[in-house]
Amino acid sequence: MTCHRGGKSCKRFLVHYHHGYGGNAKRSKGVLNNDLDLAQFPDADFIVRGHDHNKWYHPVTVDRINQKMKLEQRTRYMMRLGSYKKLGDRFAGWATEKGFNTPTLGGWWVRFVENCDDYRVEVRDAS
Repeated sequence: MTCHRGGKSCKRFLVHYHHGYGGNAKRSKGVLNNDLDLAQFPDADFIVRGHDHNKWYHPVTVDRINQKMKLEQRTRYMMRLGSYKKLGDRFAGWATEKGFNTPTLGGWWVRFVENCDDYRVEVRDAS
């Protein structure tokens, strides 16, 4: 994603999206995979997954060495997209018999707010 000012690009955000993988982690909701994803995609500003119907947003601050060899802190945005359909009637069916919780429906809205020479990221629930 690229933000523009005066017709010129001024800030770029790198997004890594993957449909997702694995089972439905009942207790961690998949948050434990954040460290693995951060290590595999160290330059991504947003890491977005789906697949397991969990919905959460987890900003993570990391220390990076920039191109001028200076230490800087960056916020990385970990997002898990929820479900877009209800899972049955909660009395019968595959999800109920597996003991899955009712998924939170919807995704996330991301807004980039100009802040002097940079951009602030705002994330809000889109359900």
